[in-house]
Amino acid sequence: MKSFLLRRLRKSGIIVGSLAVLALSSAPAALAQSPSFAGPSVIKLGAKATITGSNFTPSSIVRVRTEASGEPARNANIRVAADGSLSFEIHPSSTGQLKLTVLTESNQPLAQTAITVMQ
Repeated sequence: MKSFLLRRLRKSGIIVGSLAVLALSSAPAALAQSPSFAGPSVIKLGAKATITGSNFTPSSIVRVRTEASGEPARNANIRVAADGSLSFEIHPSSTGQLKLTVLTESNQPLAQTAITVMQ
C-alpha cells in the first residue's frame, strides 16, 4: 500500500515539486555571506588606516574592539550602513600587533583582522 502511494505521488509530481519548493525556500540562507572585516596588514607608526567591512546586518550597531599588546582594549560603537558595510579608522600610537574584532551588542564576535604597526 505504501509503495503504491509513493508511486502515485511521484507520478503526480507532488514529491518533486515539494522538494523544489523546499530547496528554493532555503536558498537565501545558503547564499548568505559571513561578515568580513579587513584593512592593510602593515602600517607605519603615525599613519592612519581605514578598515572596511561588509555583509553585516544593515543599520545595526556593532562594537569594534581594538587590542594592542601592553595597552587596554578600546571599544567603539559603529552603526552599520544600510547596505551592510562599515568603515573604521585607526591612528595607532605604538608599534606592534593590533587585533581588531567586530562584535555584536552582546559581545559575540562577527569578524576580525590584524594589523602590524611598524616604526
